[in-house]
Amino acid sequence: MHYNKIKVLLTDGLSRQVLPMAKAFKELGCMVTTLNSSKLDIGYTSKYPDRKIIDKTSKEDYEGKLNIISKLIIYVEFQIVV
Repeated sequence: MHYNKIKVLLTDGLSRQVLPMAKAFKELGCMVTTLNSSKLDIGYTSKYPDRKIIDKTSKEDYEGKLNIISKLIIYVEFQIVV
């Protein structure tokens, strides 16, 4: 199966799980994007993501985070996988 057309958005660039997930998706050939809170996040400093987005909303601002994720899904056309 070809995974090179699949775009993956990892929404928590601060967590430790983002690094192995970004590496695994990148090895499959997916286009990986991380959503980070700062340049110090693991998802931002990693070499695996193709795109690194910095979001300035706070962790408690769920509405702002949801708004940014929905805009990213619309404009970048991520495939939603549950």
